[in-house]
Amino acid sequence: MSTPAQPENSAAERQIANWKFVRLLGKGGMAEVFEVENLRLGTRAALKLFSCKRDNDEDIRERFLAEATLLARLNHPRLVRVFDYGIDPATDRPYFVMDLVLDPSGSPRTLADKQFAGADEDHVAMWYEDLRDAFAYIHARGIIHRDIKLQNVLVGPDGHAVLSDFGIAKIFDTSLREDIGLSPEMTIQTLTDGRRTVMGSLGYLAPELELGVAASPASDYYALGVLVFYLLTGTWCEPRTDIAATLETYNPVWQEILPKLLHTNPSARECPSWRELEKSFQEKDTDKVIAEMEQTEVALAVACRHTKVAIAIAVLLAAVAIALTAVILLAPSPQPSPAPISLSNLIQIPDEGNNDSTPSREEYKAAVPAVRWLICDIINDVNCGKKTKDEADREIRQLAEDVKNETLDENKEEYVNTLDADALQQLLEIAADNLAQRTSK
Repeated sequence: MSTPAQPENSAAERQIANWKFVRLLGKGGMAEVFEVENLRLGTRAALKLFSCKRDNDEDIRERFLAEATLLARLNHPRLVRVFDYGIDPATDRPYFVMDLVLDPSGSPRTLADKQFAGADEDHVAMWYEDLRDAFAYIHARGIIHRDIKLQNVLVGPDGHAVLSDFGIAKIFDTSLREDIGLSPEMTIQTLTDGRRTVMGSLGYLAPELELGVAASPASDYYALGVLVFYLLTGTWCEPRTDIAATLETYNPVWQEILPKLLHTNPSARECPSWRELEKSFQEKDTDKVIAEMEQTEVALAVACRHTKVAIAIAVLLAAVAIALTAVILLAPSPQPSPAPISLSNLIQIPDEGNNDSTPSREEYKAAVPAVRWLICDIINDVNCGKKTKDEADREIRQLAEDVKNETLDENKEEYVNTLDADALQQLLEIAADNLAQRTSK
């Protein structure tokens, strides 16, 4: 659902029951969401008003009512809470009233807002844990969301994530489904030829859903993996994406979590805890330092107990070292092998300038994985001796020129077309300049 949050004169003049319309917050294919004020209490809330005008209007209306009934039974800090319901007498359209979720500035925000692409890792970890907690709650109650995407995750006043829009949720708990009056056909829709309709949003669908396999908690996990990957990198995860290579500069916890979320086999898919993995990594680092200290102490103790033997061995080793040194000095000096070129040393985000047209740091960060992908094969060829540094320099500068002139080939253009072109071009030129400096040394 889009979130324009623009005041409308028509909205300000409307009223349903005790709820006075204040402004339009968002509009989707099935409903509109307004900020409303309770005329008796003076409190603010969000009102979702059914607005669908499709041929299967009654089926969608039934699903809208089921969403209201379902959310009214759920109570979790990471889920939108419904507390009122009714029919607009003027239009005979159903509506329900729910929590008003605004960000710390008082504006309606979802994770789809551009400012969150390539977000700070600490914030992404917080939102991941928020959604993981929401999943644990709804899955334990026999509910699969089926439409996890950036637009359906709101940002609350405390900065935490709040999951919304259960319009196509699947209820696999039979007693709950019957209790709220939802028919099996509304839970799993079928086509006339008997094949299941795929429910969800393109780009977030788990592979098994596109093959007609029924949705499960694992399909929610996959959509969460797509969402988290985008928030971290500012790019979409595709089947050809090398997740490990893309995440090598991020917290190693993500290299544990994302491959499990995005596993192609749903039975192998997991949604592990960020907090527990982070703690485990820290404990491993501490244990490693302690083990190294203990090994040093043991070595020193052994050396002290065998001082005389140690001195004799040291004298012998010194003599051998002197002899070897003489041989080495007399032998011709071999040419040292050049150190391999690292992508991290070539791709550097420049300091932000004062010019408004200069890409922002977030735009540079979002472009870094794409630049790594564009030049990875070129640099590998240099490290393997298949290309000279001069040849690589020319190829990288040509890529920068192609970005500037919008003449990249179709495969590359499809991968980078959502990114800032100036940021891509400048990062490629910086990589070429850094490579040229290594060539001149």
